[in-house]
Amino acid sequence: MNLDQVRALFPSGYLVDVEILKNPGNLSEWFILVMTSSGKTYLVEDEQGQIRMSRSVDPLLDDLHRVGFHQVTVHI
Repeated sequence: MNLDQVRALFPSGYLVDVEILKNPGNLSEWFILVMTSSGKTYLVEDEQGQIRMSRSVDPLLDDLHRVGFHQVTVHI
């Protein structure tokens, strides 16, 4: 699911949880995981269809704040 889809689905209440986790393959990178009301989870992708990764949680938190999320779980 890309960030535009997350932005479109957020107001409907379909997305019920969002988490930021470390990449198990590279612990210096972080990614976003969203959960739907039906229990499915999705990794958030960029515009090119690649998983949205960052070396810092700050840009990911900025993305999620712009979508409208007020609570995010960060797993360290």
